[in-house]
Amino acid sequence: MRIEALEKLLNKYQDNTKRLYEGSIISAKIIALEEGKGAIKLYDGTVIPAIFISKDIDKKDQFLKFKIEKIEDNTVILRAIEKNQVEREYSNIKQISDKLSIPIKDAEEIIKSLIKFSLPATDENIMFIYNSSKAVDSIKRLTEEDIKSLLNNLFKIDISNEQLNEIKQYLKEINDIDTDFLTFMLENKLKLSLQNLIGAKHFLNESKFINEIIQSINKLNDGKLTKIFTLEDISRELLKNSDILKTSNEFIEKFDIIRLLNKNYNFYFFNTNINNHTYSNSIIIKNKYKNKNLLDANNIKFYIKVNTQNLGTVESYIQKYNQNMVINLKCEKQHIHYIKNNLNLLSSALDEIGIKLINVNVEEIKESHKNIINFFNDFIVNELDVKV
Repeated sequence: MRIEALEKLLNKYQDNTKRLYEGSIISAKIIALEEGKGAIKLYDGTVIPAIFISKDIDKKDQFLKFKIEKIEDNTVILRAIEKNQVEREYSNIKQISDKLSIPIKDAEEIIKSLIKFSLPATDENIMFIYNSSKAVDSIKRLTEEDIKSLLNNLFKIDISNEQLNEIKQYLKEINDIDTDFLTFMLENKLKLSLQNLIGAKHFLNESKFINEIIQSINKLNDGKLTKIFTLEDISRELLKNSDILKTSNEFIEKFDIIRLLNKNYNFYFFNTNINNHTYSNSIIIKNKYKNKNLLDANNIKFYIKVNTQNLGTVESYIQKYNQNMVINLKCEKQHIHYIKNNLNLLSSALDEIGIKLINVNVEEIKESHKNIINFFNDFIVNELDVKV
C-alpha cells in the first residue's frame, strides 16, 4: 500500500482535531470586521469567515474568547465572551488550559515537554503538539475494519489481507510515539507525517547504512581513507561518486530528515578495522551554540554507538564535566555480565588520559530513539511558571 494513502489518512485525522463545533468555546483574533461580518484567525493560523452577534466588538490585535452559536455555509456565528477585554498574561497551567480549550493534563504534559527541549511554550507550539498527538492517537486506535473502511471510502481502494497486514506492521512503528517525540519533531522543524515520524525514529535507532556508504568510499581509496565523516562530508563524497550514490537508497530517502536533524545535532561516522573485521561507529553531540563547530570540551554530552564482532551493539551515553565523567553503557542482555566484570579496564584507560570515572552503569539495550532524545534533553522541571 502506498505511503501517500496513509499520509492522507493521518492528515484527515489531524484536520479532525481542528474542527469547530456549535456550542464550543474558541480563542481567536479578529482580522477583518465590518458591520458584524468579517474573519477570525485561530492559533494554528487557520482563517475562517465569521459573523459576530455581539455588538461593540473592538477589533484589536489580540486573541479573544468566543462561543460558537452556529455554523452556516462554512461561516461561524460567534458571541464574544470577554467583551473589549485585553487578554491577560497566563501564568499557570489551568489558565492556559482554559484559554486554549484543552484538558489541563494535556496542557501540563505538553508545556513540560517544551521546556525540556528549551522551546517557548507559545500558544502555537502547544496547539501543534496537542493536535499532532490527537492525530497520531487516532491512527494508533485504528482497527482492521477501520483501515479497510477508511481506505475504501476515502480513496476507493479495496485491499487484500496481505496488504492489510503490511499496513498494520507499518503503523506499529508509531505505537511508541509520545509527546516528547512530537516535541523533538517540532524542535527540528520536521513536518508531521508518517514518513517523517518513522524515518526520524529509524535514523536514531539504526544508522549503519551510513557506515556502509563510508566503507564503499574507503574501498575507492584503497582503504586508506579512515577519517571521521560528518554528514556534509558524506554528501560531498556521494556527489563525486555516482556509482555509490545510485546504491545509497536509504540515505537518499531519509536525506531531508537527516538534513534538518543535523542543524541541531552533530553526527559523526567512522569505521575501524581490527583483525580483519570492520567496526561501525557513530557519535551524536547536540549543538549548544549557533556555531556547529564550537564544542565545550569541559561540559559536554555525547552518544557513541559501536557495532562490535563479539559483543554486538554497544551504546555509550557519556557526560563529561571538566575531568570527570559519567557513563551509561547499554548492550545486549547476554553481554551485560561480561561488561560489568571488565569495567576496571575502562576506568584504567580513562585514568591514563587524566579522566576520572565518577560512575558507570550497564543496562540492556533497547530502541535508542527515546534514550537519545531524553539524554540530550533531560532538564528537570520542578515547578511550572510559564507565561504565554
